[in-house]
Amino acid sequence: MHANWHKIITMKNILLLVLLIGLFSGDGLFAQENLADMNIREIHVVNGMGWGFPTGKTKEVLSPKYSTSLGLDIGLKDKRYFLYPSLDFLAFKYDQKIPDPTTTYMIEHGNSFFYMLNLTAGRYHRLGKWGIYGFGGPAVGMVTEPRAYLKDNNTIALKNNYYFTPGLRLGAGSEYQLGNVYLFAEASYLYNFRRTQGRPTGVLVMYGGLKTNVTRVADRVIEIISNQ
Repeated sequence: MHANWHKIITMKNILLLVLLIGLFSGDGLFAQENLADMNIREIHVVNGMGWGFPTGKTKEVLSPKYSTSLGLDIGLKDKRYFLYPSLDFLAFKYDQKIPDPTTTYMIEHGNSFFYMLNLTAGRYHRLGKWGIYGFGGPAVGMVTEPRAYLKDNNTIALKNNYYFTPGLRLGAGSEYQLGNVYLFAEASYLYNFRRTQGRPTGVLVMYGGLKTNVTRVADRVIEIISNQ
């Protein structure tokens, strides 16, 4: 279990670094002199913790475990709208239902992980320090499914198979401002176009956590890159 979460944390750091480089590099999406030139009002780092609850027939294969999310809430000049790129690290218990022709063994109570990049956008409605919002957009990622193989006469070895999948994400949330930080809770529905063990893959994702304002840091990074 410890090794699995170590892999999740490592991939989380790598994917976030790739996302940030893509946003702020000289050839990236936001390669300008400063945030104002890009019609960006402010940027928050979003760190969420919660669970992914499989829906429908997906529940026959997957069961919820603790999951995390990391993203950027990019507020646009028009305060009603924002961009919301994020990275999901969803963990599930896994029970294999369809035999794999490459092995004679079936997995019960294994682990499956979804590494999803969500490219969503949304709209705010604010009332004082409270805010509600909705968002949606495409997703793309990697799914792991465990398999068991006979290593030798006395040992069964576990191996993860990796599968690419596109998806869609729709959700809504609420937040409350505490100085430079927002407390938030949100729920969203993730649908992957790749089936899991022959079942449609739908997950209700629920997160709570913090949004931390990093606008000054981001503006400084862009300024340094632009002057190089």
